[in-house]
Amino acid sequence: MSFIVAYVWLTGERWRVVCLAALSVEDIEDIYLFGTMITGLLLIGLGFALVYRDNRKTVTAVQNLTRLPVMIEQAVGRAVSTGTGTINRNMDNIMEKLTALQRQLDRFGDQNGLRE
Repeated sequence: MSFIVAYVWLTGERWRVVCLAALSVEDIEDIYLFGTMITGLLLIGLGFALVYRDNRKTVTAVQNLTRLPVMIEQAVGRAVSTGTGTINRNMDNIMEKLTALQRQLDRFGDQNGLRE
C-alpha cells in the first residue's frame, strides 16, 4: 500500500509523520493515468495553437489576394536573393575584366598599327 504522508511541525519543535489517507496501487495508477492524460491534452492543445497561428497568416493572404505575391516573394525571395546577389557580383567582376581586356587589346592594336 502507498500512503499520502504529511509532516507536521509540533509544538515540541520536532517533526512527526501523520498518515492522511491510505491509497491502493490501483488508485495511484489512476492518478498517474489522469495526470498523463491532462498533460497530453495540454500538449495537443499547444500544438493546435501553434499550427493555427502559422496557418492564419496563409489564410489571411489567400483572402487578400493582393498580398499573396508579396508573401510568396518574401518567403522565396530570402533564399533567392542571396544567390542572386552573388551571381550579380560575379557577373559585374567578369564584365569589368572583359572591359579591361578590351582596352588592352585596343592599346595593343594601336601600338602595332593594326588600327586604321
